[in-house]
Amino acid sequence: MNQPHDITAGRLMSYAGLRYYQNTTDSERAKFMADAQERVTVATTPLVFFSLEINRIDDASKKRGYRLSGDVAYDEVASKCRAITPVPGGVGPMTIAMLMTNTVKAAELRLKGG
Repeated sequence: MNQPHDITAGRLMSYAGLRYYQNTTDSERAKFMADAQERVTVATTPLVFFSLEINRIDDASKKRGYRLSGDVAYDEVASKCRAITPVPGGVGPMTIAMLMTNTVKAAELRLKGG
């Protein structure tokens, strides 16, 4: 099967996400996802890239005891992308609305036995 590399890379990250997104508070899993995402980004440049993954990382220097971080080394990858959204902070109201819509649909399907 001969597929464009961006499709193969997308499938790879989808599989990795299904396998590893369940627990991104585990530092090894979070590191795996960040490393994999960076490699995929490098391989698929100049694709447009965005990420919604947010990780909570313990940080004693912060008032609340943690900081939020995306799963991509933003500063390292930004120059290699045509467009990129920062995490946290890159998700707008439309994305949030669609995520909530899909969450409600998924819950309704699950309640119906779907």
